[in-house]
Amino acid sequence: MTNARLFHATVGVLLIALCGEGRIAAAREGSEKTSDPISAYERARAAAVHKRDVQAYKQLASPALTIVNPDGTLIGRNERLEEVRLGQPRSRPNQVDEYLNTRVFGDLALVSGRSSWRHPGSVPGQEYFLRVWAESSGGWHLVAAHYTDVPRKAQTPSLSRPPSVLDRAEPIIVRDVDPGRASREEVLHALREQHRLYWQKDTTSYSEYVGDDVLRIAEQGVRTKADLIDSSRNKLLHPRAPSPQVDERVHIVGNAATVIWRDAGMTGDGRPTQSWITMVFVKRASKWQFVQRHSTPIRPSEPSRFADYCRRR
Repeated sequence: MTNARLFHATVGVLLIALCGEGRIAAAREGSEKTSDPISAYERARAAAVHKRDVQAYKQLASPALTIVNPDGTLIGRNERLEEVRLGQPRSRPNQVDEYLNTRVFGDLALVSGRSSWRHPGSVPGQEYFLRVWAESSGGWHLVAAHYTDVPRKAQTPSLSRPPSVLDRAEPIIVRDVDPGRASREEVLHALREQHRLYWQKDTTSYSEYVGDDVLRIAEQGVRTKADLIDSSRNKLLHPRAPSPQVDERVHIVGNAATVIWRDAGMTGDGRPTQSWITMVFVKRASKWQFVQRHSTPIRPSEPSRFADYCRRR
């Protein structure tokens, strides 16, 4: 059985079970309704957060769960469980979640989109999100989540859905990856090599590491491979040494992997321009490519929190 067929069979059984308990609605609400079965897990996660149900959230979250918060801080499962207990990660007033197509690569499922809200008497807010679910013998578990605030000037009425990557007629995009299991070393090699090639403006070689189906999500919105190539070719004035890549956290499932790392860059005058970046790599036709890249800047207004994190490392 291929990964694609196995995915549909496994999550189909779970969806029936959850709906039978009345815990999960049959379809996701937002800009459109879909039959995306991963929405069962998404709704179970949202219900656990809303009810401050720590045990329910714990059952859904991998022990290796790593989360990048919109303020640029990094937390693990235990910290998130405490936040759930305290009722901190709650929906905002009038929040509406818009979802891009669920994308499944081997045993990783990627759920991404944007939340919009407006507090009474205040300016509207928006936030991009990415949640990565991994399949194991015990079902699907949340292994990574990444959230990015959208600056007021970059907010838009509707969520961009690049037609070159996302087809509304295919709400669940399922793609096979090579059989086998990757090593941490080969995943990190792909991470570092694509980074080096980008900064060297070697767009021909760099493009080999960028999947045609990549989604690049940051403060300014949802971008595609063409945008990444254009950034390397035209926005960099000249080749330069790559910014340091540090604090890598790698989660491998077969020949798909999630890597969360910190870009420890500096401006020309020595000021830090650091970001947390989540990338999803897959091995297809014996070649490593990344298919998702999500980033959140570490705000200059948060130096003490970042220093505290560095001291804990």
